[in-house]
Amino acid sequence: MPGRRWELPTHLGLTCVSAAAGPLDTAAPRGRSAAGLRHSRAPGAVRGCARAGAAAFSLLEVMVALAIFFASAFAILTLVSGGLANARYLERPQVDAAAVASIYSLTNKIVESTENGDLGDLLGDTYRGYTWESSSVEVQSNKLFRVDFTIYSPAQGHPVYSQISTLFFRPQSPAGSLDSGLGLH
Repeated sequence: MPGRRWELPTHLGLTCVSAAAGPLDTAAPRGRSAAGLRHSRAPGAVRGCARAGAAAFSLLEVMVALAIFFASAFAILTLVSGGLANARYLERPQVDAAAVASIYSLTNKIVESTENGDLGDLLGDTYRGYTWESSSVEVQSNKLFRVDFTIYSPAQGHPVYSQISTLFFRPQSPAGSLDSGLGLH
């Protein structure tokens, strides 16, 4: 049986088409459905309801809307991932050789030598795995010492993470290599 077409009153502007006559058609007077809709047999009628004169979105409009949506979604994802990378970076301890130099600044005697150790022993467990090395050399005969501090990363190969050289004047230090004492030279 060909589809039937129901037309709502014209002020609503809707047209509905069904595939076959339903049970409502039998109870309605001839030419009308039970809901009061006019029906007609249209040879090329399409099923469904459509608002007469209403415009739909074109394919181009939908594609532009999707492009804007995905561009903004990817921009937001980029910002979030950048923020997470920065948060991970801030969780790592900021290691500087000046922290080891500050410990040397508290002493009143320096002896020419080379020392090393784990930075975690000096600064706490947060810095465990980083190693430090210091090398003290007398640079003037008046007990002026240059101390080179180096921090090594716990990464494979132990690359240099931070370096600093400082001068310390410590008149109470024992005689160094320039004062005819036993030193590194």
